[in-house]
Amino acid sequence: MRLLTPLAAFSCVALAGCAASPQTGRQQVVVPTVVSEVYSEVDLQMKLASASPPTVDQSEDQCLRLDYQRQLRKLMERTEVTARRLYPDLDARDVKFRFEVAPSAQGGVLSNASGTIVILQGTQGMQLPDSVMAFVIAREMGHVIGRHHDENSAATVVFSVLTQVLFPAAALVKGLSTILPTTAAGTAVTASAVSYLGASALKTTYHEDHQREAEQIAFRLVAESGWDLYDVAAEASYVTVGGADEDWMNELRQSLRSLDELAYGPRRKPFRVQHAAAN
Repeated sequence: MRLLTPLAAFSCVALAGCAASPQTGRQQVVVPTVVSEVYSEVDLQMKLASASPPTVDQSEDQCLRLDYQRQLRKLMERTEVTARRLYPDLDARDVKFRFEVAPSAQGGVLSNASGTIVILQGTQGMQLPDSVMAFVIAREMGHVIGRHHDENSAATVVFSVLTQVLFPAAALVKGLSTILPTTAAGTAVTASAVSYLGASALKTTYHEDHQREAEQIAFRLVAESGWDLYDVAAEASYVTVGGADEDWMNELRQSLRSLDELAYGPRRKPFRVQHAAAN
C-alpha cells in the first residue's frame, strides 16, 4: 500500500494539469484534450442514446435533416472562422470543429472535447432565427473553447483514481453492505458508483461557471462574426423554448435572458468587443 499511494498521486499529477479560462481567467484543473476526447465522447454517445427517438416523419424524410444540416453548417462555418481568430490556442490543442444533425424528436445541442457539435433535429421545431441559432451554436462552441469538457473529464479521472487506489475497498462498502453484496463484483460496483457520484458532485460545483463562460464566449463570437447583439436579442425575445431536455431548456432560457440584459440592460451600455492584441 505504501507503493500504491505515491503511484496514485503521480497518476493524478500526470493526468491533470492547470489551465486558466480564456474568458474569465478562472483557474481550472484539466486533462489533456486527447484524454478528454475519450471521456467526453462516451458522455456524448450516452446522451444521444437517451434522447427521444426520431419521429416517423424524421425517419422517412432524410432530405429534411440534410437541408437543416446545410442551413446550420453555414452558421457554424462563419462562427468557426471567428473562433480560430480570437482563440488561436484551438490549433495548438488540435481542436477540429465538426458539425452534424442527429435524428431525434428532442431539441438540444451537445458537444465533446474534440469539437464535435451535435444538433438534435427536434431543435428545428423551435424555429429559431438564424441569428439566435448562431448564438446557440456559439454557446456550445464556448464549452469547447473554455475547456469545460477537459475540466469535467479531469473530475472523472481524479475521482476514479481516488476511489480505486487511495481508499481501501472495504471502506467504500462499509455502510452499504445491506444494499450491495460484499463480493469482488459488489465492491467494484460500489467503487464505480462512488466515483461517479463524486465526480458528478464536483462538476456541479463549477457548472454555473461553465454556463457563464460559455455565454460570454458566445456573445463575443456572435458580435465578432458580424451579428448585431441588439438585433439578436430582439429576435430572441420572440423565441419559445420547448421540446427539449428540461436542464438544457432552462440553461437556454437563462442564456437568452443574459443576452437581453446585455443588450437592453437598465444602463443600456453599448456592447463593445475588445479585439485581441496584435502579436
